[in-house]
Amino acid sequence: TEGGEYDDLFHALPWSHGTLCTLVNLTLRVMPIKKYVKLTYLPVNGLETIAESIRTHCGALNSDPDFTPPTFMEVTLFSPNQGVITLADFDDGSTRECVVNPLARWYKPWWYKHVEGFSKRGEVGTEYVPVKDYLLRHTRAIFWVIEMMVPYGNFWLFRYLFGWLLPLDPTFMKLTTTEGVRKLTYQKQVFQDITLPMTDMEESVKLAAECFDVWPLLIYPCKEWDKGAGKGQLRPPRQSQKCPGTDWGMFFDLGIYGVPGYLIRKEPYNPSKAMRRFNELVLSVGGHPFLYADQFYHEAEFEQLFDLDLWRKVRVKYHADGNFPGLWEKVRAEVDIIKGGDRVFFADKKR
Repeated sequence: TEGGEYDDLFHALPWSHGTLCTLVNLTLRVMPIKKYVKLTYLPVNGLETIAESIRTHCGALNSDPDFTPPTFMEVTLFSPNQGVITLADFDDGSTRECVVNPLARWYKPWWYKHVEGFSKRGEVGTEYVPVKDYLLRHTRAIFWVIEMMVPYGNFWLFRYLFGWLLPLDPTFMKLTTTEGVRKLTYQKQVFQDITLPMTDMEESVKLAAECFDVWPLLIYPCKEWDKGAGKGQLRPPRQSQKCPGTDWGMFFDLGIYGVPGYLIRKEPYNPSKAMRRFNELVLSVGGHPFLYADQFYHEAEFEQLFDLDLWRKVRVKYHADGNFPGLWEKVRAEVDIIKGGDRVFFADKKR
């Protein structure tokens, strides 16, 4: 626990990615839930308006201790200037002032297509969603990645007859991944979750559009607290990134999944240069990548992203050195993806 006998281990475990110990017992504080979440869909247009609306709804600049943000918040961007903010709170559904949508059932439209409908119609919507359906909303389409494999997967007849087959089992997909297929995952596809300060949201979205042209994009707000240096792998938010008068800054996870638009249109695209260009922004603003993804960094650059002082001390103190792999050893790709991705596809074409 924080402040307890193993306070150092408590702070070092997050983002350690299995490099410190084997966790065999965990006590969690749980909260009661209700049968539904009441979900509101808010179409928003214009990047500046989108960014300002996100900051307002999540309380990024609101230091009022009585302000209560939504329990869940997600933003789906269908272009730099078109998106839908979804806000959700637990609800027992007793008033039944709107319909119940069990949106994770096999015959239902894929979640992101359902959300896109509100954007196209330009209308605000509200509905009750069973909690389990909400938590599994991205599962059937694996966000929107299944569309690359099954282009007709969201067609109503396919959903009704075969929708129960989705999602494809990730374990099966990994077992059948050949060397050629593995190359495709870093040369012709992008799978990244990157946490960035909300003060740099507009620049981040614009650069993601320039580098990858992958749509939709996902945005999830998340707080990061300033607990001081040496209190974990995440560096404290910079003063300019904090909510005024508080010890925290609002960041956001930017989810980028799919095939770059340049490749779909058969235009020139260099995977390594695109990813490395975006990484420059991540490094400059104090962001950090999720550790499951392919890391287009060199080791020295990767270590700039994180504060590893406590992690190194804990490695020695609890005898992890020699018994568990190091962080870079654990997350680096099994092949040189920077070199392997440094090629121009459709070099003879024009953008």
